[in-house]
Amino acid sequence: MGKKELEARFMQYQELGVEIKQVQQQIAIIENQAAELEGFVSDLDEFKSLQEAEILVPIINGVFAKARLPHANQLFVNVGSQIVVPKSIESTKDLLSEQRSSLMEFRERLVEVLHDKVHAAIAIEQELVQAKDNV
Repeated sequence: MGKKELEARFMQYQELGVEIKQVQQQIAIIENQAAELEGFVSDLDEFKSLQEAEILVPIINGVFAKARLPHANQLFVNVGSQIVVPKSIESTKDLLSEQRSSLMEFRERLVEVLHDKVHAAIAIEQELVQAKDNV
């Protein structure tokens, strides 16, 4: 392997290292989002038990107003494009669970990409070590 080929392979190796770190970060973000969704589902079970409760409603970041909650059997969910629809707690939990499942499927695809990049980096590393030993 010539000097230019070695330099090109080393550049590929470095690029793969950067890509591997980026994919690892994406996986960590997705895992955090999935954990949040799981927590929201649990929180909804607790919310469901509220009856005639006084709650704090966020107005802006860090500013709240007290409000009376007559019952906790219906939520209003933003479904996109600023459209808010009423949903039962159970259907909201189902929606959150579906979102979490989609995230976990995406995570699995990213893990496969990560494995491919790691294997490619290992192969290049072995080539570079072998080329170094042959010099």
